[in-house]
Amino acid sequence: MTFFYALLDAQTRALHYTNAGHLHPILIRQDGEVRQLQNGGAVLGVFPDWKYEDSLLEFEPGDRLLLFTDGITEAATGDEEFGEERIIADARACIGGSAPEIKARILADAKQFCHQQLRDDATLIVIAAQPLEEVGSNPH
Repeated sequence: MTFFYALLDAQTRALHYTNAGHLHPILIRQDGEVRQLQNGGAVLGVFPDWKYEDSLLEFEPGDRLLLFTDGITEAATGDEEFGEERIIADARACIGGSAPEIKARILADAKQFCHQQLRDDATLIVIAAQPLEEVGSNPH
């Protein structure tokens, strides 16, 4: 079983996480920089003595974090898969967009890519940090 666990402190914007063999989440910074959260370890239950380490990411204003299952990356047309590069391209095309907008675009493109024939579950969670201009206008 794969597993990604994260805890986001909304006040400090600190994201503590660990990964057990799941696809690497993708962080898109407001300036378009892409980072995959590669820290983690083996799948759950295979190595009983495996130690999973906690990782820390500072979630900055305007950042978008994408968590997804392989049903999206493995959506296929013939032998070609949708892949992570298309996910990144869609997210970059929506920089500044809301989490629901980014999610809708990626899912729509993945479904169109495979002619609406997804072979597996297609789960996508997008977490968006408010840009600085919005943070200053909203004290909560």
